[in-house]
Amino acid sequence: MKDKEIIRFQDFLCIINPLIVYVFGSSIVRFIMGQIGLSKISNFVNIFVMTILVVYWFHRENIEYKQRKMKMTNNEKVEFVVFTICLTLFIASISLLVKDPISKQPSSILNLISIVFLGPICEEYLFRGLLFLRCKKVLGNRISFFSSSILFGIAHADVKLAIVSICVGMILCYLYLKYQNLNNLIILHICLNLFSYVKEIYQLSNAIYVINALILGALIIREFRKNKVQVLLKN
Repeated sequence: MKDKEIIRFQDFLCIINPLIVYVFGSSIVRFIMGQIGLSKISNFVNIFVMTILVVYWFHRENIEYKQRKMKMTNNEKVEFVVFTICLTLFIASISLLVKDPISKQPSSILNLISIVFLGPICEEYLFRGLLFLRCKKVLGNRISFFSSSILFGIAHADVKLAIVSICVGMILCYLYLKYQNLNNLIILHICLNLFSYVKEIYQLSNAIYVINALILGALIIREFRKNKVQVLLKN
């Protein structure tokens, strides 16, 4: 094996290492909980343990993130709030067309905490934090933008939901590149999961979904017409 191929393989392992650790860690936690007769709360314990691990790993490793973290202007805050509301309603409407495992979860306080709060924190630190930044250092913005989004989609298992998740992942990656702030993405992700978890959101009229989709589309087109997008996605 040539030196370049060895380096590429090592880089690949470095990129996906957090995902491997997460998968094996989750399996171990679930196995232990099953062995001690606490399988009913294994999902909550699993996401709780993995969230602590991923957040600690990210902050221990990524000094670059801490140095480059930028504050949002007032206009950017307003823009982000509008974008969050539109994207949340859009995902809620998509949930009507695809099998959404979040909305099918039994209502309980542990499921609410796991799905709505811990899940978004863990996923943002894992996919937009560790995976995206590691891939970015090796392959540049453009490839890391798509690869981390695809991995994020695959992690959601269901084919139809995976396609939606890939699109959402790309939007989240773009917002991370733009604002350099994971906290914003966590808030947005919490909103997405909360609206999917609360079934009452489906009682909104179709007209609201159509208007919202048009606003969201306009926002995305506006963003991608800016020169900033080309700069952000440059290698």
